[in-house]
Amino acid sequence: MTCKPTFEKVLARELGAYGWKADIGGAGWVMAKLSGSYPDICFAEIGGEDPVEISASSANGLTSDLVDLFMDRLKNSRVDEPWPLMFASVGHDASLLKRVKTIRAAWLKKTKKILPRVMKLAREEMTGECPARRGFFVYITDFTRAFVSLSARFGGQRRMRMDSNAPSRSYLKIEEAYGILGCQPAKGETVIDLGAAPGGWSYSAL
Repeated sequence: MTCKPTFEKVLARELGAYGWKADIGGAGWVMAKLSGSYPDICFAEIGGEDPVEISASSANGLTSDLVDLFMDRLKNSRVDEPWPLMFASVGHDASLLKRVKTIRAAWLKKTKKILPRVMKLAREEMTGECPARRGFFVYITDFTRAFVSLSARFGGQRRMRMDSNAPSRSYLKIEEAYGILGCQPAKGETVIDLGAAPGGWSYSAL
């Protein structure tokens, strides 16, 4: 689970209150062992489920291992729907962020060449839409190590982005509700906005 740097102990105590054993891994992340259902916690931003640890001495090595893992997990699977993709660093170290961008670019180049159809369905903007997602989530904790999860949960503080064309700030309220509920109007569905004035919720649905 990731959190804001310096909040690792707070997150570990919060998890402990739910009976989860948590060990601080480093700045901005903890490793927790499941004990019961996923708790309703506030200090965890992203929780990668059943993470696989990858270690390599170079960016090229990490990239190659990530490509191999991705290919292995796709065996005997057919991908027909958009799926979330995330590459993230833990913490705010500028040099580590640069490393993440390098690995992400190299990984995308290789996977697009091998699996162009599958990669066309990758969506990096999907990661924050719902509390739980299945996809490919990479957390780089330092220059030689990454954790990869095929499913993740998103929590913590969520800042909604206002659309300047929306007729009211109620637009933000319904967008936040969609994120918390884990669903939103989809293409082809019908939406009724009762008492729609000035229409912020209708605008969001459209």
